[in-house]
Amino acid sequence: VNPTGAGVWSAPLRFRMAITAPRPLSPTGEAASAELFTWEAVPGALWYQIQVEIAPNVTYDRWYDQFGICDGITCAGTLEIALGAGQYRWQVRSFVLTQGDNLYSEWSDLLDFAIAAS
Repeated sequence: VNPTGAGVWSAPLRFRMAITAPRPLSPTGEAASAELFTWEAVPGALWYQIQVEIAPNVTYDRWYDQFGICDGITCAGTLEIALGAGQYRWQVRSFVLTQGDNLYSEWSDLLDFAIAAS
């Protein structure tokens, strides 16, 4: 410590903050269709990725820029494919850019939904 009370700087310490996983909202359960996927927004998230299991061990991935799909509370995105009758499950994760680091949240819990044959 010098006369002004300051001392030598310590070595820098790097750490990573845990990013909250979004909470998927819909579709869930029995659904007439699955045109719109909704989830809770994550503060600071720039992008979101949803993953839909469309067949055993086959997933459809879609990225969404938060601009235009999120209102600060929830986000809503559509798929570029049509889902027919069947059983599906989906999850979502967020992407945050903080101090030059690209950070992904953990994947959300999986939500199951079914589309009945018409």
